[in-house]
Amino acid sequence: MDADAKKTTLRMIPYGLYVLTAETGDSVESGTVNWVSQMSFEPPLLAIGVKTDTKSFANVKAGGKLAMSFLGSGQGSLAFAFFGDADIEGDEFVTKDARIGFERTDGGAIVLKDAPAWAELTLRDTVEIGDHAVVVVEVTDVGLREEDPSMLTLSELGLTDGDFNGAVDEYEDFPVIAHQDTYTDAEAPRMFYAPAVLEAAIELWCHPLTPPG
Repeated sequence: MDADAKKTTLRMIPYGLYVLTAETGDSVESGTVNWVSQMSFEPPLLAIGVKTDTKSFANVKAGGKLAMSFLGSGQGSLAFAFFGDADIEGDEFVTKDARIGFERTDGGAIVLKDAPAWAELTLRDTVEIGDHAVVVVEVTDVGLREEDPSMLTLSELGLTDGDFNGAVDEYEDFPVIAHQDTYTDAEAPRMFYAPAVLEAAIELWCHPLTPPG
């Protein structure tokens, strides 16, 4: 397969940006994801790509409380915030450069207060073949805070889906972005994000962008 042709072809798939939260017990994991697609009307099913060797995926597989906050046009700063560590203090995520408020759905899942829409999710199945699992979830509740929201996309941020292996090689050289989903080894980077998000994080670190909005 021609590598350049493959990259160009796959870049034709449109990518939105979302923040996925997965909570099990006292463990809360969060991160920006972009491999998301609706798979069924009834029941309403989504497929999400999640890196398999992460605490985030462990929380997902454990059947933890899941939710996805849909980021709107102009919310690039929120997408960038969840490329790195996100601790919790009270009802806020504390990232490297921001404090981001969240609230809980009626079902107890965590969603961002500023997201124009959110979906509460229940795990239905996982397919583990590649470095990312296909996580099949059912939408059990939704919240809509804007009448006609526009989705934040990679193209709005001037980003594209990049080569995974090249992104991973560079990703590990930037500790400010790494250290985000370790098990016990503090030096192991959290590889939760899809390739396009890894590429975006690397681009942000090497060539800082001014997020829109």
